[in-house]
Amino acid sequence: MALSLPKGFLYAGSSAGLKNDGKKDVAVVYSEVPSIAAGLFTTNAIKAAPVTVSMEQLRKGRKRMIIANSGIANAATAKDGVKDVNEIISAYAKGFDIRQEEILVASTGIIGRRLPVEKVVSQITALKNDLSRQGFMDAVKAIMTTDTVPKYGSRRLKIGSKETILTGFVKGSGMIQPHLATMLGFFTSDANITQGALKKALLGAAEASFNRITIDGEMSTNDTVLVMANGLAENDTITDEGRHYAAFEQAFIDLTRELAEKMVKDGEGANKVIEINVTGARNEEDARRVSFKLANSPLIKTAFFGEDPNWGRIVATVGAACSYASETGLKIWIGKQPVFSSGKGIDNESLLKVRNSMKNRTIQLTVDLGAGNRSFNVMTCDLTYDYIRINSTYTS
Repeated sequence: MALSLPKGFLYAGSSAGLKNDGKKDVAVVYSEVPSIAAGLFTTNAIKAAPVTVSMEQLRKGRKRMIIANSGIANAATAKDGVKDVNEIISAYAKGFDIRQEEILVASTGIIGRRLPVEKVVSQITALKNDLSRQGFMDAVKAIMTTDTVPKYGSRRLKIGSKETILTGFVKGSGMIQPHLATMLGFFTSDANITQGALKKALLGAAEASFNRITIDGEMSTNDTVLVMANGLAENDTITDEGRHYAAFEQAFIDLTRELAEKMVKDGEGANKVIEINVTGARNEEDARRVSFKLANSPLIKTAFFGEDPNWGRIVATVGAACSYASETGLKIWIGKQPVFSSGKGIDNESLLKVRNSMKNRTIQLTVDLGAGNRSFNVMTCDLTYDYIRINSTYTS
């Protein structure tokens, strides 16, 4: 799908030397007019300085800019980290001639290191000069860490007689686990929408996408998803109900699902995408718990890496996550092939067919608990040698 950019938004990215490889590490998203904004943040009790600052900034009216950096998380830096963020906000507000209250911030990278204010501030002139619609890809690349590919997308939709655009880009490759964890996501739209409707749509989109993926079950201190909408499409105002809202929310869900899938496909060291669907639960929370227990199991993830249809591991994991699971009621499929039902697994010849199907890049795992009509789906990836290599040398 071709990329579309909303009216009135400009982007830029530059290198402040925060990364050892000299690649771009500071991004700016800029609205030419004040925008309404909404955000979601990590649920980790230890929140990075940019998270606490942006949570406070969102209470202060309309926004013009997002400043994001990669390489250094500015987490576990206590009051010094907050001081550094506020100094950066002050400098960028002066440099771009906007109010401090109009700026949001985000960081990703190594935890425990302070953000060098002077390096980030030194990029103001370059970023201001480079602000443009063409600067979008520079901004996308500037937030990448262990990502191997940039992740972005857009949706166009009609609201009444007006066309509106929603565009977003994310980073995320490791330490991905709801809610949000170790992902940054920035969305811009020229839709005319109320604050309440924008927040509601963001929540709905995240629940349908970012909160249904996991790479390694880990949660970070920095995950942040922000959206700004400036109204320049001049469509009829979208409120938090009705067909216009439904169309906007569905576009948001479609876009975030696309980006969530890209994060899983780019999981650290990943070879395979595993789509897990748990059905037959008594309630959605049970289905959710079983889904994530399966998705985060090192035994199951390594089995899929090895293309080994080891249904015994799946049975054991389900039993550990669901108190009312039973051998006779449980059914399991890998791809379209049933591998366990009525308390028995399939024969060795059939298992060979399943093994061959597990060579595919994307594999479906379906589990029916046989106890109700609730379901939940999660997307994850396999666990490979490269995941260990990447994470054993991350800070060195």
